Amino acid sequence: MVPPLRLFIALPPPTSVLTQLERVGHMLHRQCGGRRVRTDLLHVTLAFLGDTPIERLNELISVFNMLQHASIFALQLDCYGIWRRSGIGWCAPQYIPPPLIELHQRINQGLTGLGLPTETRPFKPHITLLRKALHAPNTEMTDAIIWQVDRFALMASELQADGPHYSSLAEWPLLSAGR
Repeated sequence: MVPPLRLFIALPPPTSVLTQLERVGHMLHRQCGGRRVRTDLLHVTLAFLGDTPIERLNELISVFNMLQHASIFALQLDCYGIWRRSGIGWCAPQYIPPPLIELHQRINQGLTGLGLPTETRPFKPHITLLRKALHAPNTEMTDAIIWQVDRFALMASELQADGPHYSSLAEWPLLSAGR
């Protein structure tokens, strides 16, 4: 029997954004302690599917193929903090652009159409930079990171001896506003 895939849908940042997030992660780590998340794991989660039978992969890809008409949008990451209960240190937008809300809703509709569960909590797009953070940051974010989001991806997570590893199973480009 083939084991299930641990899947999620994400916005993978381009290298230029990863470089800026790495700097923010270092600074946040100095202020808050905890354990930094490796740069190659940074992303915004749009939907977490969890353990999914490999037989459902083609269905998922077909549903997401229909979402390609979503538009490119700018995401401004302009605040950071920690969630004390979980110890998660994060970077996020103060304002969620409507195209991101629309993309999130379309993905959830597609998952619901396949009979897959979706998150019931309010959507709070963020990038996890720290785990087990000990203190709240003592400064505010001064330089926003502007990210032109032009794609989303179906990702698989595999736990290995040195921690989690993510691989992209499929990616979908977003369209320019004029198309």
